[in-house]
Amino acid sequence: MSLSPSCAALTLIAIVGKTDAQQVACLLHTALSGTSGVRAHMTYPEDAALSSPSALFTHLHLLAGQQFTHAILLLDEDTLARRLCVGLHPSITAPVGQAVSWNGIETLLAASDMAVFDLDETGREDYVSIVTKHSFTYSENKARADLTARNLRLFPGHTEFEAVATGQICRIHLPVCGGFAVYHALCALSCGLCLGLELSQMARLFRAAPGPAGCMEVLSIPAAYTVLLDRAADLRSLERVLTTARSFTARRLVCLLDSGGSRSMEELAGHLADGVLTFGGAWADRQQAIVRGLDRARPGDVLVLTGADGGAEERAFIRACAHNCSLRRRQRV
Repeated sequence: MSLSPSCAALTLIAIVGKTDAQQVACLLHTALSGTSGVRAHMTYPEDAALSSPSALFTHLHLLAGQQFTHAILLLDEDTLARRLCVGLHPSITAPVGQAVSWNGIETLLAASDMAVFDLDETGREDYVSIVTKHSFTYSENKARADLTARNLRLFPGHTEFEAVATGQICRIHLPVCGGFAVYHALCALSCGLCLGLELSQMARLFRAAPGPAGCMEVLSIPAAYTVLLDRAADLRSLERVLTTARSFTARRLVCLLDSGGSRSMEELAGHLADGVLTFGGAWADRQQAIVRGLDRARPGDVLVLTGADGGAEERAFIRACAHNCSLRRRQRV
């Protein structure tokens, strides 16, 4: 199955991976949407359009008919397992993190005009060699990469670094905390450069780029401490969020942990954080943990709330609790 001539004007970009890939896709979508003459659409793994190859191709033809110019396809391991990549001809394919080793990725890379790779990723040292056409590489510290980062600075609410490409250098400000966000930005910038976007233009757009909800999300609250939301549901993601939070914690790092009963996650949180409050997956249990955590928080603390994203209701609840805690403290003074 292949795209008909009516879809020829639709540029396909495949971002392959899990949560990290969502951050990359959000940044790239921001860069494309801010470009004159470009109309971009993003399709997520849970969308019905990715339920089968026929549904995907129907979806792409529909986008072309609606005058979209670019389609960003977020592909996870399940979509690759359904062989949705067969018949696709992406302009760019970017495997993020361990997605370079997933079954089906070689088929997609071989069919792509350009492959974007992280040279710092381990576990698949030969992946560049499997691409028979062209590749664009990025790295935080390898000078041989096409795009590199330097002078990294981490803050509680954002990350800054200098992006350096051939003939271009630009300061990048991301409204996302954590050094790993640099890799998200480098991947999105690499895709943008391959699509002909200017580094300076993308830097301007990235300053206000929204990230996936619940992915190292710093919640704006009326308090002198920081509340960080992350959907961490396994050891790797929990280690990353707590290690990142530790890098900018001035006082205590407290983890409100939805461990799902995992003793390993509780032990890891206890090792990396100064305090841990565990709770079950029920909304009432989660609320109680939030109230206890905010009531004990002091200026300079960082509270990391893990588990399922509660959406707007949870964010409103946290802000209300933080406000009430501040009022009670002022009344006691």
